[in-house]
Amino acid sequence: MSSPSSTILIIDDESFPRATLEALLLPEGYRVETCNSGEQGLRAAERLRPDLILLDVMMPSLDGYEVCRRLRADKALSAIPIIMVTALDDADSRIQGLDAGADDFITKPFNSAELRARVRNITRLNRYRKLLEQQEQLAYLTNYDHATGLPKRILLSNQIQSEMKLSDTHKLLVIVLRFDGFDKVQHAFGQNGIDRILIELSQRLRDAGNSNHQAVGRLQGNNLGLFSHSNHPERDSIELIEQFRQTIAAPIGLDGQNFVIPMRVGISVYPDDGRDAEQLIDQASFAGSQVQLKEQLGYAFYTAEMNQLVQQQITLEAELHHAVTENQFELYYQPKVDLLSECTIIGVEALIRWNHPERGLIAPFEFIPLAEATGMIQPIGDWVIRQACDQLRQWQQQGFEDLTLSVNLSGQQFNDPQLVSKIRRQLDRTGLEAGSLELELTETHLLESETEAERILHELKQLGVGLAIDDFGTGYSSLSRLQRFPVDVLKIDRAFIHDLPDSTGSAALTQAILAMAHSLGLEVVAEGIETEAQRDFLRQQYCSQGQGYLFSRPVSAESMTELLESQWNSDRPNPQASAKSTAEQA
Repeated sequence: MSSPSSTILIIDDESFPRATLEALLLPEGYRVETCNSGEQGLRAAERLRPDLILLDVMMPSLDGYEVCRRLRADKALSAIPIIMVTALDDADSRIQGLDAGADDFITKPFNSAELRARVRNITRLNRYRKLLEQQEQLAYLTNYDHATGLPKRILLSNQIQSEMKLSDTHKLLVIVLRFDGFDKVQHAFGQNGIDRILIELSQRLRDAGNSNHQAVGRLQGNNLGLFSHSNHPERDSIELIEQFRQTIAAPIGLDGQNFVIPMRVGISVYPDDGRDAEQLIDQASFAGSQVQLKEQLGYAFYTAEMNQLVQQQITLEAELHHAVTENQFELYYQPKVDLLSECTIIGVEALIRWNHPERGLIAPFEFIPLAEATGMIQPIGDWVIRQACDQLRQWQQQGFEDLTLSVNLSGQQFNDPQLVSKIRRQLDRTGLEAGSLELELTETHLLESETEAERILHELKQLGVGLAIDDFGTGYSSLSRLQRFPVDVLKIDRAFIHDLPDSTGSAALTQAILAMAHSLGLEVVAEGIETEAQRDFLRQQYCSQGQGYLFSRPVSAESMTELLESQWNSDRPNPQASAKSTAEQA
């Protein structure tokens, strides 16, 4: 996919120079729009937000100097590069133009080669500037919660980890505040009301903080996290909890309604409970989940006794071993559609399910982490790739030749030294074209060892398979760090799609990802599309592909076949019908 063309706005009151400039620039691939007055040009600049303005100096009513000054005074338009086109070649005129804010000059009559070179250089620099701005915006939106402005979990975790290195004698309290009772708020005000309450609660916590009470961050859902230095964990925790109680006691008013938000507090202690920030956050969150919410505020310290879930995991692990040997897994498929056409199915994503004989279908988030922890992810992952390739080959033989299939790779699969040879073997066995198979990886896995990841990706790319980054935006990377990898597709995580188009933060993040991906020639797939409003917003931003319940839930292979057959293009013969007709004629 090529990068979008630069838009150039020509402002000149004379028709001949406008036509000449347009004739010179259109063959270069630029999008060109012309205006015949300064007033019209200002309105067009606001509407188009062009990449470059070619501005005539001598115009009636509003000359080029004044237009330039007004553009520079408008915050939204001030960064647009301006080349003044003028017959005035004296130093005073140039100085006056520079003072007004011009970036460059071209003198009439101009040399066509010089004009093209100046335009090319400035538009290239402007695209680079925009890319840097988008990367900065994306880095902020990725790392800070858009509703509260608080650090997300990854930043809070990094801060805790840094404090551990500095705390040779002090202990650290890692505290997770679990807020409850949002049902009435959700009913009355929706997610916006919940966000407003969290903003108020986080502000109260910051205002009540002291020198030992460090940064507050927003964790998953309606949970906040923080940490505090401590010499006496139990005593200091009780003091903090009392402080929290006083902080949240006053009702929070929303449009005439008052809400008191109950809160449970979970606490873990460094180094007593561990030396990893992520682990300590999980432990504190788990401790808070064990609190019985009988009063406005309850709390619990993480203890070893809370590890009863470990026994459950041991049981589940034994059952998982049995599932591998008894072939209890099956693949479901979710369509991937072309958003810019009639939402036709262009590909599918393979999603594993565990068909437990007693518990029924078990979603991957319940057993994949255990499979990774026990090493069983390798045989499970190999089965998924083999089964998915077989199914794709069957669909292609049924006539759906252009269908592509995506398969998720775990971190352990990606680091398997035999990965490339395994993929090649399945392609050779089934006779599939490599380009019909797409492998999805999370950005976290890619950035654990960037040099090694780059090597593996290049080897996979040599096979010809497609490469996608899944759940983009949920990690801690910027797209600039990922440019070194030969990937083809970014998948925007459903967490950002969920609040579209009403959430300005999610909208800004989605627009930033799309703009940067388009600049780098990457396809973008939006996950979790559930409403027509979300689909329409993504279409307006030229997001080319999407998945979600609006189109279909993950379904069995048989149901997926029915979906493919039901949308078969009417101007093409049904392959099965054609085969039947041929057999009858024979």
